[in-house]
Amino acid sequence: MDALYGLLADRRCRDVLTYLREAGGTATFAGAVAHLADGDRSRVAAALCHACLPRLRAAGAVETEGGRIELTPPAALEWLLAWSGSVRDAPSGRSLGEWFSLLRDGRRRRVLGLLREHNVLSLGDAAEEIAVEERGEPITAIPRQEVLDVYFSLYHDHVPRLADAGVIEYDQESDTLAIDRTSLPVSLPGVPDARN
Repeated sequence: MDALYGLLADRRCRDVLTYLREAGGTATFAGAVAHLADGDRSRVAAALCHACLPRLRAAGAVETEGGRIELTPPAALEWLLAWSGSVRDAPSGRSLGEWFSLLRDGRRRRVLGLLREHNVLSLGDAAEEIAVEERGEPITAIPRQEVLDVYFSLYHDHVPRLADAGVIEYDQESDTLAIDRTSLPVSLPGVPDARN
């Protein structure tokens, strides 16, 4: 899921995928360049050839052969493309690129999933839940330092990003997280949802 959200965070990759989807799933390289070029076609062609298309191929989102590009997205990517095509603005007033960039990290998606399930959660409990999920072992079998490492990554990186985006609230005094359900779509692939 990290790679899929990462692709969609990149405007050029998102534009290629959207173009292919609207074109019925297949297009020529020249057609894609013509559609995406806002001036310098050689710059767009180079970006597609050397950056965007290799990333899309590596993720299994497209296949290329003989100047043709075919959309072959995994189901989650197809869902995300449909969702992104159905919204004018991303949740919380962010651009779609910012939203997908925010969700590109599995720990941030897991924090959102935990908060969807619990509404309010201590940062320590979130760190324990994530450590258990990542290790696949009970909390008693996980070294305390590993849980602390997860806690510090949440505290210093992931929680501030989610709070700055307006999708969660963090109260430092009580060390608790709360979700703003109005800023999240009903469901997103890779973001666990207690309602499903």
